[in-house]
Amino acid sequence: MTSIINNKTLNKENFPQSLNTQETHNEKIHLFPDILLPWKATILAYASLSISTSIGFPIDAIKTRMQSQYNFKGYGDCIKKTYRFEGVSGFFRGIKIPLFANAISRSLTILLFFKIKPVLYNSVQYLEKKNSVILEGQISFLSGAASAGIISFFTCTFDSLKIQSQILKLVQKDCSYGSTSSQIQNSRQGISILKTLKKTVKYRGLGGLYSGFKYHFLRDTLSGGIYYSTYEVTKLLLNSFQEISSKTSIFVSGGIAGVLGGLVAFPLDTLKSLVQKNVMSNIIRIENGSNPLPSKTNNFQILQRGVYRGIIANLSRAFIVNLIFFTVFEFSMAHLQ
Repeated sequence: MTSIINNKTLNKENFPQSLNTQETHNEKIHLFPDILLPWKATILAYASLSISTSIGFPIDAIKTRMQSQYNFKGYGDCIKKTYRFEGVSGFFRGIKIPLFANAISRSLTILLFFKIKPVLYNSVQYLEKKNSVILEGQISFLSGAASAGIISFFTCTFDSLKIQSQILKLVQKDCSYGSTSSQIQNSRQGISILKTLKKTVKYRGLGGLYSGFKYHFLRDTLSGGIYYSTYEVTKLLLNSFQEISSKTSIFVSGGIAGVLGGLVAFPLDTLKSLVQKNVMSNIIRIENGSNPLPSKTNNFQILQRGVYRGIIANLSRAFIVNLIFFTVFEFSMAHLQ
């Protein structure tokens, strides 16, 4: 991940070291004390993810609303109504979780990727050097999938809270039995992550935080494999052209990896959003003295009617967030010591 590979081919001698090998710079900024140097990549990954997440979060908010099957006429209508009913804060609702938990989890995923990838590579002794690009793709896919799958057990609860916070006001409006004016007034009231957590645990128990876990796990595992393998292989191929600078290869590879990973993740992400919407709908119904709706078992049938609803927002966010992340991360790894 952090390697800037200038070799046209990989071999078993240089591959493990390439994970942590950076371009040589005569002047580096000495920022980390010796005790923190082993955690340099994790710390810089967290900082880079915080920057990229903050920039891309408003797009993620629109994406979640579009995925939740509300009757928005399009992206413009979704943005207009979000601002009208929730103000600017509506575009950043739930951002505390990604800045804290998700950024940490992604950082740990990268750390696991560093650990798993050389182990898998060294275990494959029968592949020839001429298959270096194929080998890079295979090992990076397996390493990325394993890393993201392991961390998904930790991220599911926080991701669920983020989604529930983003759509809670829409669910309130959808389930409200009062007048439209009272609904709009209610939607302007502040709803914190803590309140969302209390609501979920009160009415659904701790299991409510793992609603849609099977979709979450599949999403992270498959998209993680595609994401990391696309980044490493694309960067490897681009670096084989002398006229393409390493900075350009990082920038382009990061954006492409985000888009392809997003395409794979999107249908499963949509299913997870629908599950979370149903959870919050039933919580609001119970609070209003109504019986919960029967669980919808045929989520895939619902998905077929809007499998790529919100996909443009999702891919736009993925491209922007990941090109920013990889550019900041690799630049920091190369220049900070």
